[in-house]
Amino acid sequence: MVYLALGTYGFEWVVNQGSKRWIAAYFIIQLLAGGSIVYLGKGFMWLVLLPLASHSVFLAMPGTLTVCFFILVGELLQYSPSDGWLNLVSHLTTFLAAVVFTAVFTRISLNEEKARKSVEYLVKDLSEANQKLRQYAAQAEKLAVTEERNRLAREIHDSIGHYLTSVNIQIKAGLATLDQDPQQARSAFGKAQTLTQEALTDIRRSVASLRADPVSKRPLPDAIQSLLDEAKVSGLATSLRISGTAKKLNDQTEFTIYRTVQESITNVIKHAQASQVDILLDYQNPLAARLVIQDNGIGADEIVQGFGLLGVRERVQLLGGEVNIQTSPGKGFTLELKIPL
Repeated sequence: MVYLALGTYGFEWVVNQGSKRWIAAYFIIQLLAGGSIVYLGKGFMWLVLLPLASHSVFLAMPGTLTVCFFILVGELLQYSPSDGWLNLVSHLTTFLAAVVFTAVFTRISLNEEKARKSVEYLVKDLSEANQKLRQYAAQAEKLAVTEERNRLAREIHDSIGHYLTSVNIQIKAGLATLDQDPQQARSAFGKAQTLTQEALTDIRRSVASLRADPVSKRPLPDAIQSLLDEAKVSGLATSLRISGTAKKLNDQTEFTIYRTVQESITNVIKHAQASQVDILLDYQNPLAARLVIQDNGIGADEIVQGFGLLGVRERVQLLGGEVNIQTSPGKGFTLELKIPL
């Protein structure tokens, strides 16, 4: 009863204590109790000593072999010299095989328990990682929705706003010359109609693909020159200068440059009171595209960033570029952007 109680409850208590003295005391008491059982018993009573071998392996004791040796001594208490040496060898072989099996099986069980705990920790970490991933996915989705909303706002402002401004200019020019020069008036109204058709096409393309790309089918300088030709109707003198050899840039870069020129011309016509606007498209730097837009308008004390300039900055920043704006009263307005290639 003492051996059974100590082996069942005492061992757990000793493990929780973690004291080497208590562990040594436990094995001493159990070896004495187990040896007494073997000595007083008969037959296979030595089997009661095998749990001690398992406990010594479980605790990873440096003295595991010592414990096993005393278990062997306890087992020999049952031996009588009259049994003969052959019987002794056979008996010891069976006993040692049982001890080795117990020790190996205990080690396998411990390794399995360790692997199970490791898997549990991994599952826990994986669950936490999945939870964080779901949170990141939700944040990314919200960010994507916000970016798409901002992009659509820029598209509406840059595309439709520009077309409406140009159509308005053409209609004004037509009405102003309707009596004196009907031919010129018809030409202005015809251009207004053409711009309206282009605007409708642009809207359909935006709705279909959520991205209007007016430079995909023609070189960027030609697309910019087309914008300047439209602006000339308002009496604005324009010039386009190409620095370096014009080359095909990636679609996003060309689209951003085109929209910047479009927005700048619209602002010049509506606010700058300028008579001249000059545009420089610089291809000389192989690592970056550069655009400079300068007018001779009234300028301003400070830069008021409306939806147009905000859209320009957002487009350029998405490509890793930068926008610089300079202005002062009576000295016009200069916008420069650089986009890395």
